[in-house]
Amino acid sequence: MAAADRILADMQRRHARRLGADDHAEFKRLFIDVVEQQQRYAKSAAADPSVPAGTS
Repeated sequence: MAAADRILADMQRRHARRLGADDHAEFKRLFIDVVEQQQRYAKSAAADPSVPAGTS
């Protein structure tokens, strides 16, 4: 998990340098939204036995 956190932090730093502050803030907001949606889907798929394993 620590390695993934470092990779994400590096990605954010590169985007921050490449984009302006406003664009980077929008990127970060969208990125967090996608991560949260994936987490919600994974939780609901884990609770639903009709979802095949490995598809969440």
